[in-house]
Formats: sequence, C-alpha cells, structure tokens
Amino acid sequence: MKNRSAEPRDCPETHDARDEEIGNGAELVLIRGLPGSGKSTIARGMEGYVHIEADMYHMKDGVYCFAPCNIGAAHAWCQAETLNYLRQGRSVVVANTFVRVRDMAPYFKMGFPCRVITATDKFRNIHEVPPEIMADMAARFEPYADGDG
Repeated sequence: MKNRSAEPRDCPETHDARDEEIGNGAELVLIRGLPGSGKSTIARGMEGYVHIEADMYHMKDGVYCFAPCNIGAAHAWCQAETLNYLRQGRSVVVANTFVRVRDMAPYFKMGFPCRVITATDKFRNIHEVPPEIMADMAARFEPYADGDG
C-alpha cells in the first residue's frame, strides 16, 4: 500500500477539552484521500477503533443515498459521533476525503492525540464520483505534514 502515516501527536491548538478526556487513552486517526484511494479499506482493518465516515450518514436501509444538500449535516454528524466516542475513551478512525488541510481542523480541535494517514491507492470509485469532480478534487488536494492545521 502506498500510504503515508504521521506519528501520533497531541493537538496543542485545542484548549477547550478537559484534561481527563485528553488523558483517557483514546486516539483519533484521520484517513484522507480521494474517492477510491482505500480510505474505508484501511479504516475497516484498524482493530480496536470505531470506524466513522460522513458517507455513513447517507446510508438508508443499506443503500447509499447521497444528496449534496446533506453534505454539511453529514460532516456535523461525523464530528459529533467522533467526539462522543472519544469522550467515552474509545479510539476512533475517521475516513473522509479531507481534500484541504483545514477540513481536518474540527477534529484537531477536539483535543485528543491524533494521527493522519493519506491513502493513495487506486481502487474502484464505489460511489461513482464523476471524472470531472474527481479531477477537481485532485487539483485541490493539499499535502499534509505533521503539525499542519
């Protein structure tokens, strides 16, 4: 697999999380990459982590029902679920595109130790994102270096 993994780090830019939450042993892993890069595959293989992604919000009775008007709600749900599990002391892996580094900022601000993995493999795009959208996402995809954000 061609994935880059940063080492775990504390997220010092956050001061609103309680000390006991930060020290509860939970870790946050963010997996980013374009559609079809292997984000979900990597996340599903991470034993001991609760796997969450915005795409889960769009699932209705086992069918993916994407509606662009729900993107904001899907990401708000994903962030809320992530914080809920982290506060319970559960480690969480979030697999979203995170095209821009700033897209990860709400997760960094949760104040838990976090790690970022960039998925770069080429699998089938299961959500059938149109080629022009994929090209736009690829053009906007920002590199991430540990400490960015």
